[in-house]
Amino acid sequence: MVWMDGHTVGQARTAAPVLIHLKDPSWFPHQKQYPLKPEVKEGLIPIIKDLKRQGLLTECSSPYNTPILGVRKGPNKWRLVQDLRLINEAVVPLHPVVPNPYTLLAQIPPGTTYYSVLDLKDAFFCIPLHPKSQPIFAFEDPTRKSGQVTWTVLSQGFRDSPHLFGLALTQDLAEWQHPQATLLQYVHDLLLCGPNEPVISRATESLLDFLADRGYKTSKEKAQLCQSRVTYLGLVLEKEMRSLGEDRICPILTFPLPKTLKQLRAFLGVTGYCRIWILGYADLARPLYQTLKEAQKDTQPFIEWDDKPEN
Repeated sequence: MVWMDGHTVGQARTAAPVLIHLKDPSWFPHQKQYPLKPEVKEGLIPIIKDLKRQGLLTECSSPYNTPILGVRKGPNKWRLVQDLRLINEAVVPLHPVVPNPYTLLAQIPPGTTYYSVLDLKDAFFCIPLHPKSQPIFAFEDPTRKSGQVTWTVLSQGFRDSPHLFGLALTQDLAEWQHPQATLLQYVHDLLLCGPNEPVISRATESLLDFLADRGYKTSKEKAQLCQSRVTYLGLVLEKEMRSLGEDRICPILTFPLPKTLKQLRAFLGVTGYCRIWILGYADLARPLYQTLKEAQKDTQPFIEWDDKPEN
């Protein structure tokens, strides 16, 4: 079954276990676990137990260790986050081969009128981690009084997970073809383009069957199947036209006035993705980038804004 059922993740059947290389194999990065509030620990325990049940986490004893924390997703829901900054600095970095979204969308064929959008669920968990590399990602197990667990698959927060997953998926998708439909891939987000509804319907069914056969799971809630108007990578696609979606526009319009350099970097990150849609963006952003270049500290106020609105 290709749809994610909420209990089990996919497993890419052709993916080779990933071996991680450290800059200095004689150094074992380790950081003590942060103190967890009782409600956070209580929220994370069922998540970790379920990951153990699926074989995504396994108990271990490792010289490596990095802390975890819980991020609240709702009244009674939590998300497990592992602080892998120490590990990300210690590994030999891979050159990320991720396409530019605008270059990617330029490949939409002329005459496209229908689309399907698929989001592969828990994508990184599909790729196995080599047993020799598993100890690198160990953390203290809150389900026990003592001991550690570690990942048997690519983990969220690891710097190379998007690249490694994207590469594995690209190799699989190279074996899927449709004579009248075009498939575009951005990491785990897939866009299927076709000239009409019957073509895109048949191509979508074929692609879903292929993904299921290769062991991938797709989010049914996020799927946009056989539609003339879809949202992909924050852009609205309709026929051969593209426009910014609300999830790209709203963060810009509601972003609070930056008061620190860190906040300014965040603002420029939000707007930079949409730069080709903002008239005169380079001229507007130039003084802000210059401020960043000259600054030394991230937490100091960097500018006094004029209260008078600009026309």
